[in-house]
Amino acid sequence: MPLSKFHCAECHAPLIGAVDTKVMCDRCDEPVVLTDGILSFSAGNAVARDDGPPLSYTNLKAIAADRWPRMLGSVLLVGSGSLTRAIGEGKEATDMVVTDTSLAALQAVRAQLQGAGLLDELPVTFATHDGTGDVFRDGAFDTCTGTALPHRRLLSSIHRWLRPGGRAFFLCPNARYRRALGQTLADILLLLNRDDPRVLDGNRPLLDLVGQWCRVPLHRDGTPDGLEILGQEIGFATASALPAGFDPTGSAAIAAIADRIGVADPLRSAIIGLLPAFAHRHLALLRIADQSAECLLWLEKGVGPVSRHFRAPPLATAVPDLAQAFLTGGLPPRWSLELTASRDGDGIAIHIGGWCVVNTDLRGVRVTAGSTRHTAPIRHSRPDVPAAIDPSGAYAAPHVLYCGLDETFYDPTGALDVGLDIELASGAVLTVKDSVALTLNGTIVVTQ
Repeated sequence: MPLSKFHCAECHAPLIGAVDTKVMCDRCDEPVVLTDGILSFSAGNAVARDDGPPLSYTNLKAIAADRWPRMLGSVLLVGSGSLTRAIGEGKEATDMVVTDTSLAALQAVRAQLQGAGLLDELPVTFATHDGTGDVFRDGAFDTCTGTALPHRRLLSSIHRWLRPGGRAFFLCPNARYRRALGQTLADILLLLNRDDPRVLDGNRPLLDLVGQWCRVPLHRDGTPDGLEILGQEIGFATASALPAGFDPTGSAAIAAIADRIGVADPLRSAIIGLLPAFAHRHLALLRIADQSAECLLWLEKGVGPVSRHFRAPPLATAVPDLAQAFLTGGLPPRWSLELTASRDGDGIAIHIGGWCVVNTDLRGVRVTAGSTRHTAPIRHSRPDVPAAIDPSGAYAAPHVLYCGLDETFYDPTGALDVGLDIELASGAVLTVKDSVALTLNGTIVVTQ
């Protein structure tokens, strides 16, 4: 087993002496477990997955265009996704290290590569790694890639692990596109639900996915321009977020979603048929660079030190005394909150259910019990609520369709008197009720 790319996470000395069950540090004798021929630098058990359909090697090269090198050289793959086999079949890598948090995922991709005969042609080392340990030598790789963007700390480590002039590229979801597509699908599902409440029966995965996309936070690191700034801040000489296939109408993305989670006719045909009538509401507002569900973040390490100066973004201007109608999207908030308390050891377990509709983005419903403060997220689909409180369709579909709560938390003080507030994404807080007296094993309903 080639170990020249690795070093000891404790003292950074070389690893030597591969035997059946472990390798050793040459200096401090710190062992690294070897499981089924796979180095174990972490004990994670998460299953690797790809958020979207795999891109072929040809497609990757087409997106990168003239940025793509003649040879990828020594390659580090972060996550054993669909890119692993694509890179192997591209025959432009001299050797490859494949990492994942899941031993089972690495075993599966190794079997795929073995079945394709690629392990006979390309030296490949497999290792479990959760991105927190410094286990690779500086300048050990020419290329690093993966099917998801690493977190900032890991991306900083990747910058060190690359040789001068090396490159990294990652398939990243475009937060703006996903949110716009989620809002478009929510509009369509709400219309279909009003026409026939049974149409969404058995389609919980679709409802959950649309709800997740509707609430994608548009923080800087999730947008193409934010990803480019992130790469530059870390120290890469160039950082470009390249659209990975334009889909301005959302039709390709919706077809892929339907195939992946099993949305069948007649719901599938109904969604695709209504898409042209709804896409202009949200997707048409995206700039051209954002009209793709994913982007290829291409990063290149300079051959020498680079000095950069960054300006902080301007601070938001505070507007005093905003009217509640402005804060809540011009419509009155509505809610039906169900609170149940039960004894749990020396404290109290409090469950909050029901629904809460505000015509703007929310963080959740905050419950204050004694010294305990807990915010229950509002994210569950409630197809019954729109028909009950909004037959005219005044509220935006994401807010009225995904308004359900289902959360339990523990209060060690045992307080039965709680306060309820709604936390808006803007940071504002709406008071529901200053004091609600709960009873053990009873349910209190607070409505408006």
